[in-house]
Amino acid sequence: LKTLRVPANLAALQSLHVYECAALTELTFAGALPQLEYADISEGALSTLVLPAGLDRLQKLYLQKNQLQKIQFLGT
Repeated sequence: LKTLRVPANLAALQSLHVYECAALTELTFAGALPQLEYADISEGALSTLVLPAGLDRLQKLYLQKNQLQKIQFLGT
């Protein structure tokens, strides 16, 4: 898995587990995830991550062991 697009129709999503995907170079979000509380996106090959606005419930975000050089938040 090299790319993953999280679709906009997942507004009720509470946790996202995309860990140990060593080939993952691109992760995009098509819309807000207002119910997301937990995201594990660790151990991939991401160099850039753009997080959508509306992550007000996010409590834990794991990004370790990627190649991140840039993290961008599109709002609060």
